[in-house]
Amino acid sequence: MEIRTKASNEGNNRTAYLLSALARVAGIDKLRVCGKWYRHDPNTHRSDDERTVYVAGLSYDVSKEFMPFVAWRHQNGGNDSEVVDRHKYRIGFRFKH
Repeated sequence: MEIRTKASNEGNNRTAYLLSALARVAGIDKLRVCGKWYRHDPNTHRSDDERTVYVAGLSYDVSKEFMPFVAWRHQNGGNDSEVVDRHKYRIGFRFKH
């Protein structure tokens, strides 16, 4: 699904695609699995600045307001000043009020 094709201030065309999912685990109602894939090209006239990101994670509903999570993120690509291939892990919580 294309979410944006927009001209920037410099006259460059940008494209971005996003696909995400969130599902409960059968048998464990409070456990959720999530995933996301997105691709971003800030300048379609260059071939060396595209970025692809994958995210996978688990969260647990302790209550309606408090949900701790763990997630893994992998990124490929980017411009010359960025790391081309990297992994990140995140542990945190979401609090709704």
